[in-house]
Amino acid sequence: MSGDTVQEIAYFYYVGYPGANGSCRFSGTNNGMFFEHRVAGVWVPDGYLSSPRHNVVTVVANYNVLGADSIVLCDATGGAFQVNLPAAADSEGQLLAVKKIDASANSVTIDANGAEEIDGELTQEILFQWTSLRMVCDGSDWFIV
Repeated sequence: MSGDTVQEIAYFYYVGYPGANGSCRFSGTNNGMFFEHRVAGVWVPDGYLSSPRHNVVTVVANYNVLGADSIVLCDATGGAFQVNLPAAADSEGQLLAVKKIDASANSVTIDANGAEEIDGELTQEILFQWTSLRMVCDGSDWFIV
């Protein structure tokens, strides 16, 4: 089974979805579950319901978070650095965790984009090993959850 890729694992149909030509479905792939509706005979995705896999990155210097990132592990052994959040307008619904994994006294600063905020502040600082901040974006700002 090594090297095999699962393409479709499940379909759940609901007939009568308003505005979707009478049908919609939940579809599952190896990338997660998502909702689709049918338009002119074509299945159109509406959005992901879940993602079984998370994009985990380990960083040791300044890092610009990508839209695909879910977890950023920070090793500040070599010095303090900054994790820069993407623009909130491009990140609505993104859930992100940032965690410091080293025991040094060096800090990791999480910086919101421009004038955007994280729980009312432009930046948040992580000082201690194993401390993490889990945030979600509402399209305007980031919030610690």
